[in-house]
Amino acid sequence: MLRITTHSTADSLTFQLEGRLVGPWVTELRDCWRRTASDGKRAVHIDLRAVTYVDAAGEELLADMYRQGADLFACDCQMKAVVAEIENTCIKSRWEERDNHGIRNSKPTPSPRRFRRRPD
Repeated sequence: MLRITTHSTADSLTFQLEGRLVGPWVTELRDCWRRTASDGKRAVHIDLRAVTYVDAAGEELLADMYRQGADLFACDCQMKAVVAEIENTCIKSRWEERDNHGIRNSKPTPSPRRFRRRPD
């Protein structure tokens, strides 16, 4: 079960989620997201602090929401890991998109480290 509560102010729109983001609840959240989609002028926050589990479809929806500008908030280790994975995946895909459009020719590479062996 998933409880979805929205809090709307002049500055922001918050989706407070409680429970498990799985199966039919992913569809329910997607429908709620589409009905209350932000106009781009307000910050959108997804509060995941009371979410206990997210399946693959739920992660995909959260990634879509993140790509559309929503901020994801989590507090426990499992949900923080989910959020970090989404953020890293989306950042990586942005770099790949830039590369595919010729905006960026190459990714920065770290300078090689040279290790010298200490004389015995």
